[in-house]
Amino acid sequence: AITGLSRIIHLWTDTSIDSKSFGKAVLHTIYIFAFHGILVSVVAFPVYYHDRCGYTIHCIGASPDHRPDWCMEEADNNSFFSLYGYVQRKHWNVGFLRYFEWKQAPNFLLATPILMLGAFATKRWIQHSWTVYHESCSNQSRLSPIASNLKSHPKGQMDHVLTFLFGLPLWVPYALRNSNLSCVPEAEIPKGSAQLARNKGREVQTDIDVPSLTLLLCGPHLLAYYAILSGLCLVGLFVAHVQVSTRLICSTCPAIYWYMALEVEGNRVHWKKSIVGYCIIFNILGIIMHPNWLPWT
Repeated sequence: AITGLSRIIHLWTDTSIDSKSFGKAVLHTIYIFAFHGILVSVVAFPVYYHDRCGYTIHCIGASPDHRPDWCMEEADNNSFFSLYGYVQRKHWNVGFLRYFEWKQAPNFLLATPILMLGAFATKRWIQHSWTVYHESCSNQSRLSPIASNLKSHPKGQMDHVLTFLFGLPLWVPYALRNSNLSCVPEAEIPKGSAQLARNKGREVQTDIDVPSLTLLLCGPHLLAYYAILSGLCLVGLFVAHVQVSTRLICSTCPAIYWYMALEVEGNRVHWKKSIVGYCIIFNILGIIMHPNWLPWT
């Protein structure tokens, strides 16, 4: 969905569209909607079909004396019902804020490092994308009038907050538009990184500074990856069993590794040591505890 939206914004913000190419742009927009709608349906339809089959077999096809309890829940909630969600709630107590119990405090403690890393990674992506957006606005007329005035006359921390709030309506389309890029344009890559791109495929050792790495591993073109990371952090914290956040995030989100690589290559020595130490300790304890059925994930 994010990719489709970014492609549409990228298409309609292209200055080359004129009266002659307008019809072609409309057709291409319809194609993008249809294509990504099919992709969403391919993912969503099996889940819907599974729920419908379960309801048909156990609720409609079974006698009233043998119908399970969730048949009544389906009858009371005709707009949306998830058989999988019901099983998760009943047998594993999965649901919004259901895991917020004092006895689960050790599990929250176990998941705290990876959730903090995910939050910091998302924060860094937002900050970097916002910085790139402001740098691209060489003419202040591209900002909202209030944001431009605040940007020209900074007075304190509150002014930065107001600048962000008033600039947000323009920054969001910019971020979505740039997320459609398959890579960073060479014109926007600092010298060291551009040299690396030109030397791709050859064994050439090139030094890349931290700003270059930040643009490559935390740039606006990586919106989809950091959006997935932030979404899974929220799901792990508020909905799922919080202790599964580590394997959930580490197995699906390359952005968490990009962020840790940036911090390890950065100048904050204490933060660098903390990340390396966490990875070492977590892996050693995991090798010992998980195979022995101890509470580890």
